Amino acid sequence: MNIVAVSWLIMALHPASINKFLKISLLFILGLTLYVPCYAHSFELTPSYNEAYLEILRLRFDKAENLIRNEKLKDPDNAAYAYFDGYIDFLKYLLNEESTDYEHLSSLHQSRLNILNKVPKASPWHYYSQGQANLQNAIAAIKAGNYLKAASYLRQSYNLFQENERRFPSFLPAKAGNGLMHILFGSVPDSYRWITNTLGFKGDVYHGIDLIYKILEHPDPDNSFLYNECLFLCSFITSDLSNNPVFSHKLANLFAENKNRAELKINLLLTYGAASLYINNGENDEALKLLINRPDGPGYYKIHYLDYLTGTSLLNKMNPSCRLYLLRYVNSYKGTSYVKSAYQKLAWSYLIDNDLHHYNQYISRALIFGNSQMENDKEAYTEAKTGVRPHINLLKARLLFDGGYYTESENALHSISVKSLTSLQKTEYYYRFARIKHKTGQIDDASTFYLNCLQSEGNSSTWFGANSLLQLGLISESQLKYNEAKSYFNQCLDRDFPIFRNSIHQKAKAGLSRLKD
Repeated sequence: MNIVAVSWLIMALHPASINKFLKISLLFILGLTLYVPCYAHSFELTPSYNEAYLEILRLRFDKAENLIRNEKLKDPDNAAYAYFDGYIDFLKYLLNEESTDYEHLSSLHQSRLNILNKVPKASPWHYYSQGQANLQNAIAAIKAGNYLKAASYLRQSYNLFQENERRFPSFLPAKAGNGLMHILFGSVPDSYRWITNTLGFKGDVYHGIDLIYKILEHPDPDNSFLYNECLFLCSFITSDLSNNPVFSHKLANLFAENKNRAELKINLLLTYGAASLYINNGENDEALKLLINRPDGPGYYKIHYLDYLTGTSLLNKMNPSCRLYLLRYVNSYKGTSYVKSAYQKLAWSYLIDNDLHHYNQYISRALIFGNSQMENDKEAYTEAKTGVRPHINLLKARLLFDGGYYTESENALHSISVKSLTSLQKTEYYYRFARIKHKTGQIDDASTFYLNCLQSEGNSSTWFGANSLLQLGLISESQLKYNEAKSYFNQCLDRDFPIFRNSIHQKAKAGLSRLKD
């Protein structure tokens, strides 16, 4: 499932690569870890373990742990308890980045492996459960900065997954895993592609996503446990890696189904996934409904990132109450991801009110707190370091567009005097108009504005221009102008720019992958 030690050791030197690996690998585990069949002699999913599984995915860990404890007392030879215990510990560390959680997970890793190794080799779970346990600890080790330990776990995990696939080719979780392997290997940044090619590991993001969606579209009653995990998984890979409106439409329809809407009321992870999808699709009000009314209370493990998402959605509505959620995020979250971005958004909330004092107060904190590994954090740090304050109406247009408020966004642009803009601001101005026209179906006007954005760039290379090339490629692809689309995607990949490079390039690669077929 993962790349061997040497490749990830080298990739570990690249922060954006770490986070791409962490995110996709986390999605792999969330998508497949907990599907356990009933036929394994020493790995049986009893009714109580079934219930524990559902509670883990809903992040009601206390309830799950009670169920696991009671079931372990009934049958200590059933290795499922070690699997579930490790999974809970892994999620606790991933969600909140507490160092004590990492130490706990790491200290129990080998003893849990020893238990899982007792599962008969005649069961696919002998290899698969150990592979997942090693993968979990590898991801945790990478996040903690222990790259040598991570490399060892990754190598063991890869070998176990390969053996499992060789012995049990019809094993359904392995089929879903095959799709995720394509996604993982297809997401390796270009600068490290030679490593995976040399070692014979190839990936195709588009093909991988398609495999996962087939599980959702044709659910197997005998393998129903894969459904919710794949639904959560697809909510992220669709927006982050695919940029394919067909997939987004399919997923939105799935979340609208009654059974899934009912699950959203009690499933915190699915709420997280659905809200992220709605935000990406410009359905800000739908995202806010889920986020404000999300499952909460003492029985749920806290995901602080949901406060960040709520604050972001409220900011897109120009609602000053966004500050409450963003401040709660930076004051409660013990990790470092999205902290700089949260301070930037706090600063923006005051800038759009022409409050420069509080803007300067909060943007300066983006220099000090958090890290710059995530692309949003990198953008926040760049703004704080350069001291280049956003143009207020361009910023309003951006936020309103992100929320799907296209008329209001265009009105903000119409209020701007183009002659007063700097060269970079003009590039952004044309880009913002292009995005609005594109989203509202005015394709010819969108293409014109994308080209104006590229012309305005001159000799510089910005993410506005790179994403314009990506979008022109998508337009050409939709018009069946495949050679033209390939040209735009390749031009996008030829560009080097500091912010949002990985995500834009990944979508261009996904476009080229689709056009191969």
